[in-house]
Amino acid sequence: MSISKHKIILLAFGLLLSTLAFSQSSAIRPKANSPYSRFGLGNLTDQHFAMAGAMGGLGQAMVDPYHFNHLNPASLAFLVNTVFEVGLNMQWNNLSDNTETQNYWNGNLNYMGLAMPLKNSINKTLDKDDSPWAYGMAFSLMPYSEVGYYLQTIATDPVAGEVANILKGSGGTYKFRWGTAARYKMLAVGANFNYHFGKLTYNRRLELGDLGARYDSELQDEFNISGVVWELGAQYALLFKKKAPSGAKEPSGKRLVMGLTYNNSYDFNTNSSLYYFRDNLQYGDQDTISFERDRLGEGVMPASFGAGISFEVANKLKIGAEYTATTWSSYTNSAKPESLQDASRIAFGMEYIPDYQSYNNYFKRMRYRMGGFMRTDPRTVNGQTLEQYGLTLGFGMPVVLPRQQLSFINFAFEVGQFGLADELKENYAKIQVGFTLNDNTWFFKRKFN
Repeated sequence: MSISKHKIILLAFGLLLSTLAFSQSSAIRPKANSPYSRFGLGNLTDQHFAMAGAMGGLGQAMVDPYHFNHLNPASLAFLVNTVFEVGLNMQWNNLSDNTETQNYWNGNLNYMGLAMPLKNSINKTLDKDDSPWAYGMAFSLMPYSEVGYYLQTIATDPVAGEVANILKGSGGTYKFRWGTAARYKMLAVGANFNYHFGKLTYNRRLELGDLGARYDSELQDEFNISGVVWELGAQYALLFKKKAPSGAKEPSGKRLVMGLTYNNSYDFNTNSSLYYFRDNLQYGDQDTISFERDRLGEGVMPASFGAGISFEVANKLKIGAEYTATTWSSYTNSAKPESLQDASRIAFGMEYIPDYQSYNNYFKRMRYRMGGFMRTDPRTVNGQTLEQYGLTLGFGMPVVLPRQQLSFINFAFEVGQFGLADELKENYAKIQVGFTLNDNTWFFKRKFN
């Protein structure tokens, strides 16, 4: 791998880590305004990269030799090149109820991952290595949940006059993953080990607007979360064969891929602080009513199961569907007690390549993708289940780098709706851009004659 590519990877990791550091250290600065993020650990973020994002977020049975799929760690054993992935996202939201509407934008560096086969494909060819075994390994870092809201209600009190109740929240949680996989012929198994961490901040302020020498009160509650979880994955590719001119059976280029994933229910620890004070902005005076720190707690995150299937025609077509279920009813959190319900997600998607070998028409070599999904959220409001629907569209632009390394710029577009249609709903449009760099010189054993 060239020095310039190493610098690109180090720079990208530095940018993402600095972004996380800022988001963890900042006070009440919500980047978005989603009232539903007050509940649970916030809004759960998409866990897929841009390629899968254009196909409804598929990952259970997705196998691609040039792209990193961390949703099912077993897919790492099908890689042929080292893959570095980095992604950006930007989202527009329209928040509305029966009386008002509000628009906002937000975006950020979204994810980063590095995956590699542990046997170099060039060496395997030079050494005439036809072993049925293959291995892969990967690292990735991306958000798991986000909290961001700013709400204000005005009421009238006969004594105090207008009373403003202001609610603000910010922060999020993240997962750092290390994955590994092994494959024997067309059966692969893998595991991800995740470190789940983050900080969530909640603020409530009461302002007495018409009193001259008033003291407004404010309560700030925040907690850090940390825990470790493992995920298991398996994939099996059933190859279809055809009769060769010699009469023998040979691969037809078509295959059916089946995938399963499971992650355990796991414990996490919390470290909370509580700051309750009142202030008078007119005189610059502030009194601390209560201050606590290092309040240790614990909680339980849910288990999850997923299954998917896809049909592939080599270098032409991929089409798949999947289902995942998460037992959020087992979730507990002593720092912020509340009850959640089990959730599920159904997704489908496809990819089509007109002609991957076309030398005079770039658009025929592009990957065209589409998909959709429907999911139920673990949070409820007034006894009603929150739901999300989305349609996705996108494409992958192949880029040939020095030494004929095939890389990609992937675009994913998503439109959908989240929330309760009859009360408070969020219509949104999201753009994801992913950069995929491939290299086949990692673990290359050079020989001198």
